[in-house]
Amino acid sequence: MSLDSPVRLVERQQWLEPFESAAQNAIATASHQGGPLGRHIQNALHGTWLGHPLHPVLTDVPLGAWTVTLVADILEASGRKHMRGERISA
Repeated sequence: MSLDSPVRLVERQQWLEPFESAAQNAIATASHQGGPLGRHIQNALHGTWLGHPLHPVLTDVPLGAWTVTLVADILEASGRKHMRGERISA
């Protein structure tokens, strides 16, 4: 399976285009009507303050955390009870 297969799958969903266009138009209109505040919000959401797009940060951190949790849960379920994270009394 190619890494770009999910992207191609979504691209073939022509029924999504009206929703995509409507959402893009609504967001652009709200941004323009917001004046300087709208532009400030748009820049914040684009991650200009971070120097990097904000989307990867908002998606990769939770996905990484969920992946680590899944691996720890699998290790604990396979008999590695030290993966529970319980405190040990001294």
